[in-house]
Amino acid sequence: MRLIRSVTSNYPIDIAFLDCYFIGQYISFFKKRNLPVIFGTENAQSHLTLMRPAGNPLKKIEKYTNYLLQALHERLFFNKADAVIVTSDNDLQFHKKFVNENKIHIIPNFIDFSKYTPREEKDNYIIMTGSFKAYQNHHGLAWFLDKVWDNDLSQLTKLIIAGYHSIELLENIKRKKGDLGNVYAAGQVPDITPLISQARIAIVPLLHGSGSRIKILEAMALKTPVISTTKGAEGIEHENSIIIADQPGDFKKEILNVIQGNDAGSYKTLTEKAYQIASGKYSFETNRIKIEEILNRFH
Repeated sequence: MRLIRSVTSNYPIDIAFLDCYFIGQYISFFKKRNLPVIFGTENAQSHLTLMRPAGNPLKKIEKYTNYLLQALHERLFFNKADAVIVTSDNDLQFHKKFVNENKIHIIPNFIDFSKYTPREEKDNYIIMTGSFKAYQNHHGLAWFLDKVWDNDLSQLTKLIIAGYHSIELLENIKRKKGDLGNVYAAGQVPDITPLISQARIAIVPLLHGSGSRIKILEAMALKTPVISTTKGAEGIEHENSIIIADQPGDFKKEILNVIQGNDAGSYKTLTEKAYQIASGKYSFETNRIKIEEILNRFH
């Protein structure tokens, strides 16, 4: 609070933009100074926490304690903001239960297309990216390795997981399951785009989640085919340019089709369509205009 008071005293502030999680209590500070407040959400946080698997009583207590704190925070503070930004229509439906719908604006996750250069020639590997500390990615990878990945796939290609905590998670899985054929962890890399651009397939085998996945937008921008569960692709209006497979057998079948080059022309058409959709709906330039429109309401 000392820092916030110093900033507001020394600089002319037009709008306060508070970005996600437990900071709703600061809304009143700015409102008392007649400053409009925009509150940004990353996802439907309490809803996401409620989906989290909890295997023992202590984990269940932790889960429901977090859920109750998050739900209380959302309901106490969010409606006090002048505008609330959500990333998808699903999240809008969730937030309008306790926020005036007129205050809610959808600004999807988006990327700067100038930083993404697709590579036409792909290498023979599958990529899964993300923070593997997040339970959605942790459980999604576990499901994929347990239900989808097998000798057939490991003899045809390799799986690389990349992102925060990926090395530690894979080592932990190997201690429990034994060695996994042709599965590697790259860890947290400075720039993930080359790994996605060179991959034959980007997979998003998530069973939980809200908001939307930037990892999918990155693959679409790099013209790498995406195979995802329905939950993994949630929040992205992809118009069937993402391959959806919710059953393990279907997921494996779709991977084999791409790796073995079955109907390569249709997959090329699919990635071109995905690229056009992403550049039209999920680019920085498109969404900069939407953000500017919201800001101009309070200028």
